[in-house]
Amino acid sequence: MTISHTEKQNRFYGDTNNLLQNHDSINKENLVRYEFEQKIDHFNSLDTRYFNQSFYINDEFYEPGGPIWFVCHGETRSYPELIQKSEKQNFVVELVQETKGMVVLVELRYYGNSTLFSSLEESNIKYFSIDQILEDFATFMKTVDLNKYSKKIQPQKQNQNKWIYFGASFSASLGQWLRIKYPDIVYAAYTSSGSVEAEFDYYQSDITLLSALPCAKGLSSAVKLIDAVFESPMSNSSLVDEATKVSAFPLTKIKIKELFGFENVKNDADFLYLISVLVTQLVQTNEPDDNGNLSNIDTFCKEIDGSKTSLENIFGYAAYVRNKKNEGFEAQESSSIVEEKKKSVKRQVNGLKNDGVSRSLFGFDNSIYGPKPWLYLTCNEIGTFPTSAALHGHPYSSRSTQLSVDYYMDQCTRWFGIDWGNTNLNRTNKVYFGKNATIDRRTLYVEGNLDPTFWSSVVSNVYFEKKNEIDYENGME
Repeated sequence: MTISHTEKQNRFYGDTNNLLQNHDSINKENLVRYEFEQKIDHFNSLDTRYFNQSFYINDEFYEPGGPIWFVCHGETRSYPELIQKSEKQNFVVELVQETKGMVVLVELRYYGNSTLFSSLEESNIKYFSIDQILEDFATFMKTVDLNKYSKKIQPQKQNQNKWIYFGASFSASLGQWLRIKYPDIVYAAYTSSGSVEAEFDYYQSDITLLSALPCAKGLSSAVKLIDAVFESPMSNSSLVDEATKVSAFPLTKIKIKELFGFENVKNDADFLYLISVLVTQLVQTNEPDDNGNLSNIDTFCKEIDGSKTSLENIFGYAAYVRNKKNEGFEAQESSSIVEEKKKSVKRQVNGLKNDGVSRSLFGFDNSIYGPKPWLYLTCNEIGTFPTSAALHGHPYSSRSTQLSVDYYMDQCTRWFGIDWGNTNLNRTNKVYFGKNATIDRRTLYVEGNLDPTFWSSVVSNVYFEKKNEIDYENGME
């Protein structure tokens, strides 16, 4: 079953920003954190090491015979308050309540309290893989004794309870793959914004971002001028000459970095990546206000206009980025929960202000709470690197042409020794079929056509198959 829509709310919990900010609306009774023993390596019988995977249970709405909703928040720590009833909209809790089910929140290995090691040297990072994660989930569902944690579960009948998976973003990808690999364990799945096509060069996300921005032309003009200053591939140096004829502003690399407030970022490509990711986050996390207006996008586009000069648009772009930097805004591609983003961003942006931390250095961070597990997974198994559409002949782009596949793969090689010859992206598509996977009648695929994950989703494939059928039929009339 597939659903495509354009609403840009966090489909995990509805209005997540308000839910997390208004703590009075959340049930004050804290859920107990339990632990489940998992093998570090499920596929090596000689490896007897284990780690403790955290999980939480809310049985408030459970009635005998109801389903067990399995929730994972993805590549972040778990938030048990988000599986509890509140005054604010909370979609997953509404589903659980309507179905008279129980919700079990399981934390992803390597995150939160479910860490495997005290540091993440190269030998320790390799156990963060799609197969290991899915085996964690399947093992949990097959062997956990829910009666130990909830007396509402009847011991003699708990094997009859159906497991339903609920996930968004990367967690949604896991849900779709879990249904493919273990359809006998997972009865059904709700998956929102699930990117399942492993590919290096994901320039389509750039086009999607531009489609969501009414000021795409103005933003693109600013990016083209910035690229000219930074002598990026395919840039037009004459744009700098034209701009300096009408403005005394010194168009140099350091002045552009200072204008955006990131003069400490020494690596030029890292700087260009950083400012582009802030635009990506703008679109991905934007939520309609009470009147249905996309207020954050409107605010951004007030500073940038297709009728302005490229330099004026750079000033507007930079003003927006400086404001977001002061608020604390995430400089990473992915995170599932808004509150975790805010905390993570504070650390990362403060680092950028203080010592010039750049994306090129992220993979050298061996701390257990850093970005290394996610970076490893993208390099090794899923890719979807956010590259520039201009490198593919698109007239507009929100990203510098320095953001090519080589920019990301060079980092993968330096961090993990992964290059074009030994990455596992092709295996991911071969094993799990990518966006060409057969539609599963017990998986609900939810995608927004302005979501950057759309083009790597099953929904996009179905959409174009149906569109081609309609076009063909219309042509036959």
